[in-house]
Amino acid sequence: MKKPLFYLFLTLPLALWGQTPTLVVPVGHSWGIKALAFSPPCSEDAGCLFGDGKYALAGGGDGIATLWEVQSGRQIQSFEGHANAISSVAFSPDGKYILTGSWDKTARLWDIQSGKTIRTFERDDGPATPSSFSVDYSQQITAVAFSPNGKYLLTGVADGTTILWNVPSGAQIRTFKSQTVTFSSNEQQVFTFGTKGADILDIQSGDILRSFEGINSKIIPVFSPNGEKVLVGGEKGATLWDISSGRPIPYLEGIHSYITALAFSPDGKHFLTASKDGGAIFWDAGSGEKVHVFNDHSFEVTAVAFSPDGQFVLTGSDDNTAILWDARSGRKIRTLQGHADAVFHMGFSPDRKYILAYSSNVKGDFKLGGSSASIWDTRSGKCISTLLLDEVHKYEYPPIQAAFSADREKVLIGSLNTAALWDISSGKKIHSFGGVQSAAIPVALSGDGKHLLTGGKQALILWDAQSGEKIRDFKGVPSEVSALAFSADGRYALSGGTEAILLWDISSGLALQHFEGAPSKVTSVALSSDGHYALTGHKVSPVKKGNSSSSKQPLGKAAILWDVQSGKEVRYFNTDATRFTQVDFSPDGKYILTGWADDTNKESPEFTATVWDTQSGKQIRSSDDFTSQAFRGCLSPDGQFLLTGTWTSTVKLWDFQKGTEIASLNNLDSTDWAITTPSGLFDASPGAMRLMYYVESYKGEREIIELEQLKERYYEPGLLQKIVGYSDEPTRSVEGFDTLALYPALTLQLDTQTHQLAIELTPRNGGLGKVSVFVNGKEIIEDLNPPQGAERKRKSSLSVNLTPFSRYFLQDSLNTLSVRVYNEAGWLKSPAYTLAYRPRFPRAKGEPGDSGPAFSFQASDPALYAICIGTANYAGTQLDLKFPGKDALAMAQAIEQAGRQLFEDRVHVRLFTTDTADVRMHPTKTNIKAAFEGFKDQARAEDILLVYLSGHGVNYGDADRAQFYYLTQEIASENLSDEGIRDTRTLSTAELTQWINDIPAQKQVMILDACNSGKVVEVLDTGTKNLNSSQIRALDRMKDRTGMFVLAGSAADKVSYEASQYGQGLLTYSILEAMSGQRLREGKYVDIAQLFEYARDRVPEIAKSIGGLQTPTMLMPRSGSIDIGIVNEQVQISLSQVKPVFVRNVFLDEDRFDDVLKIGSRLEGKLREITAKGSRASLIYVDVPEYQQAYSIKGLYQVEGETVQLKARLFREGQALGDIQVQGTSSQLDALVEKILKQAFSLMSKSEPE
Repeated sequence: MKKPLFYLFLTLPLALWGQTPTLVVPVGHSWGIKALAFSPPCSEDAGCLFGDGKYALAGGGDGIATLWEVQSGRQIQSFEGHANAISSVAFSPDGKYILTGSWDKTARLWDIQSGKTIRTFERDDGPATPSSFSVDYSQQITAVAFSPNGKYLLTGVADGTTILWNVPSGAQIRTFKSQTVTFSSNEQQVFTFGTKGADILDIQSGDILRSFEGINSKIIPVFSPNGEKVLVGGEKGATLWDISSGRPIPYLEGIHSYITALAFSPDGKHFLTASKDGGAIFWDAGSGEKVHVFNDHSFEVTAVAFSPDGQFVLTGSDDNTAILWDARSGRKIRTLQGHADAVFHMGFSPDRKYILAYSSNVKGDFKLGGSSASIWDTRSGKCISTLLLDEVHKYEYPPIQAAFSADREKVLIGSLNTAALWDISSGKKIHSFGGVQSAAIPVALSGDGKHLLTGGKQALILWDAQSGEKIRDFKGVPSEVSALAFSADGRYALSGGTEAILLWDISSGLALQHFEGAPSKVTSVALSSDGHYALTGHKVSPVKKGNSSSSKQPLGKAAILWDVQSGKEVRYFNTDATRFTQVDFSPDGKYILTGWADDTNKESPEFTATVWDTQSGKQIRSSDDFTSQAFRGCLSPDGQFLLTGTWTSTVKLWDFQKGTEIASLNNLDSTDWAITTPSGLFDASPGAMRLMYYVESYKGEREIIELEQLKERYYEPGLLQKIVGYSDEPTRSVEGFDTLALYPALTLQLDTQTHQLAIELTPRNGGLGKVSVFVNGKEIIEDLNPPQGAERKRKSSLSVNLTPFSRYFLQDSLNTLSVRVYNEAGWLKSPAYTLAYRPRFPRAKGEPGDSGPAFSFQASDPALYAICIGTANYAGTQLDLKFPGKDALAMAQAIEQAGRQLFEDRVHVRLFTTDTADVRMHPTKTNIKAAFEGFKDQARAEDILLVYLSGHGVNYGDADRAQFYYLTQEIASENLSDEGIRDTRTLSTAELTQWINDIPAQKQVMILDACNSGKVVEVLDTGTKNLNSSQIRALDRMKDRTGMFVLAGSAADKVSYEASQYGQGLLTYSILEAMSGQRLREGKYVDIAQLFEYARDRVPEIAKSIGGLQTPTMLMPRSGSIDIGIVNEQVQISLSQVKPVFVRNVFLDEDRFDDVLKIGSRLEGKLREITAKGSRASLIYVDVPEYQQAYSIKGLYQVEGETVQLKARLFREGQALGDIQVQGTSSQLDALVEKILKQAFSLMSKSEPE
């Protein structure tokens, strides 16, 4: 019987897109979700712009509203502008607009398409006019609602007032005395609730049509869709009322706690109630019975909503998440959740090389949990450390105080009743300092990093920062010290508190100056760099406004500038806030920075950062000019940059002089980070990139575009270091990227019997580009649609037979077949559109047993294939290295030994090294290509391929299309301008990608321990970059095409690459160290992801001694990790031990002031000879003048005839360890050098600790 044909179809929508895509870093909410709404149902009249429940709107305590795509659970848009928590949200009936009400006393109408505010509604106590939206509004908005026709809206106010507005004109129509209010279903009436009952009012006249006694609702009541019932909630539970009789329906029982949210289903058959202690309950409106309880939040449910079709329920919580539920089954479907916490504090290190951002997850009744401090390195452009503080306490601003040490290696953090000194590189706590009580212990570090101060209740303590020991308690301390600062020279300290502002002498512990006349408690202090001025910030009491609707009045002396010598006030700064949270001087003292908070509302303060002229006291710039919601500011020490923080998770970096935003810094899920710029450029950790994506507007809808599709346009590795000036590389221009030239729409059709894949392309505004085909994420066809003919046109109908690619498919498994299409220019690619496929390929003719229809798939065990390449000896001497050949051998041996414990005899390792006389093993391009060709014929889809390269790597090519080239043995220099040289003596990423893709193995790993041989510098402190951004992009493209795990570590130059105390490249050493037992998965498995993570963290740690940065780049596919071996007692990993290091030595002829006998050069040659033994060497020579804990010999000699008398000393880091005296002849200088080394080794052995 003939088998039927099965066809699988996938069609992409035809469209023309127009707007610039928006990069989304899914931060979500950081201060609880307070309100929810689904987009409305579609209607023929209104259309379906954002309708049919495709989207959900959330309002947060952080003052931001977020739009989410319900199906994917992804955040697609943010609406920022409120200065306080959002209490209520609503969609307009046509889905084109949203309405938000906030505790900042305003309601905002937003256009969803543009994301901009159309109108702000503020209370007008005078005559109603269409444009009166700027007068004072002294009460918080607690509720907002659209009328069913969208022409009117209501805003409810905390003082018991509700205002009816005309939406098109913005005019205030009428005011009702009501705590909460809602529209009836016929939109001609409103239902108002006061303290004594409820009324139904005529919307036009305001006349009462009916009154109800005993109804009370603290939250927005909800009508049933037919208008016959109303559901109300309050402090003692929820009640369902019958409108016609005006009586409560008695059957609703079981809810007796505070109601936080209510909702009716669209068909009126069910309703939802949320309470403080019972989660969300799904009720049957007819019987009053509980149907489901939705309760998977970690804190109380604060918002609920039904989808327009009633099939889904959305619950929001103070745990910062919203959960989508199936209304019928009660099953949880997905969680809508961001990945960041609120930022409360930020600061620069004294040299601007580090940025600290303190964040905490705010939950429940404003408790801080999971607190952490992230350290950003502006030189590497990455978040390098996260300090886990773990304090959980009631909100009291500021939750921490912090100070960097002058050596940039430590940071002091004061928090709840404790202070701690942390090591930045390791993220570990060094010392804890207690003995005081304070919500946030004030701290200060002296400029030399030797001393620190902590304060608190009747306490001011001086500590030794190195030992952690207390030096002294200061006497005469007032009742509380709440703020501290050291003078620039570390001799004095300024303290402020509830009763006094004092200047202290550190050496004697005596108070030298008392600044009198402070109006209130001090919250922050600073001393100018010249020591002439002191600056204090204060908490001041708000003015009682009564019923006045006039604007805010300044509250008095919120910040004061003092003359240190006289103790007199110089000037003060006014504010309408209640507290200055930070005061500081710019490094040159010309400006004063203040960060102030209006914390009249404890649950959600409002903040502003301001810059003032020190001499005139005039305001220069305010963060209101920059952004809303800023509550913390910090000037960089050079006065060039300003950091601001908000209740959201973002730290903003600004150009201080221009007042323009430069970048946004985000920490995601405590371990990942992302940096974005207003132009669209970004840099991010691999984990963050897996969370990020673009959103494009298409015919009013929001279309999600995966990050990788536009990554080549906007991905800028090392972005932060370029912005702040620590990299010479310019940032790429994104000019002309305001529109997208789209790839074609496509339709896929797969005939599963003939294994024929048909592809139909429909060109859009970007033309036709290449079409790539993938199996399980591995590219099998780079371009199925190459340009043809004289006009170089591409086809719109394509077909490919998958049978020749049968070896790429996994046996007896469901495979993923994917197609990706590009635009004509080749820079924009579609998502990988996939089909699940379990093929049955026939055997080739002539195979045993081929007597009829049969299939080739047979179960078999996977094998491990590895190619290890190490090039140390190049043509000529310019590029020669010491370690790569030996590193490749050590890696090959480790892989083979560990692999055999897991794969038994199915391990195939090919080694190519210059450290052998066997020409078949030399790392020439011909030999290496032949190895790949051999594996191509042997490997199967189930197998694993590992490629290791050690040696020189060079980047060559123009901008985005630049490639990374590995230099093979035959090359003599890094000059790659000759195409013939590139073709015959290098391995490009394009070639490696093709060779790797030709091997069917689906699981692939690449380790690149390469030296980027740019200019060789004298002082390694300038070696601040690893792989440059073009190299990283080249490797990233390779990862995307191969589905490969990539780990690449590159020193800044040849010298720093060779500067290893281990006789191995640092990346290779760290990998072998991990395999030796430092990072093995349970069962002693060698897990690639864990191996890479260990190396990424370990290399910077062991590279610190050379003064530069070597941070490996790790690129990983979305799939899970893989095991490449087991390290048990039968495996011996070749791991070097730490070796003594020699740096340059100096010898001079006493009479001629020159090393005429070249003794220094001869000694250097001998040291190089020893170093060349690699892991077996007894010492390491590094050709630099200085190196941490390194040895050097400095000496003088006299020459009389043939006799040479030499006197020298052995030094380590400038300290003399002993004298060396030798005698020899000028004809036997090598023997003289041997004598020098013999005595030096003897002195070294005596100086080493026992």
